[in-house]
Amino acid sequence: MMSIRIKNKEISITAVILIALILFLAFLGVYKCPFKLMFGIPCPSCGMTRALKSAITGNFKASFYYHPVWPLAVLTAITEVLYEFEIIKIDRKKANLIPIPLAIALVICYIIRMSMGLDI
Repeated sequence: MMSIRIKNKEISITAVILIALILFLAFLGVYKCPFKLMFGIPCPSCGMTRALKSAITGNFKASFYYHPVWPLAVLTAITEVLYEFEIIKIDRKKANLIPIPLAIALVICYIIRMSMGLDI
């Protein structure tokens, strides 16, 4: 059980580093969505990087324009990291449910955007 926890911590650290790298590339104007580049359509999280970049710079109107689900994504990420580092104590079964509201919100937002023809 202990080796699983360490592995999850390593995954959490890797995810945080990867997100920081993507945000850094976004600030440089270099990052593009790989899904959109490969398939020609936006992915469910398209606009999230620009939304986070806008939120970090204090432009909340733009951040909600780029992706209205960004606050839930940030809250989910913070909660997952706090859980993995055992800063907050949650039952494992409940912890496994943490990303579900984000996934549902992303799918709903994606369906609305695609049905309206929005390509953000």
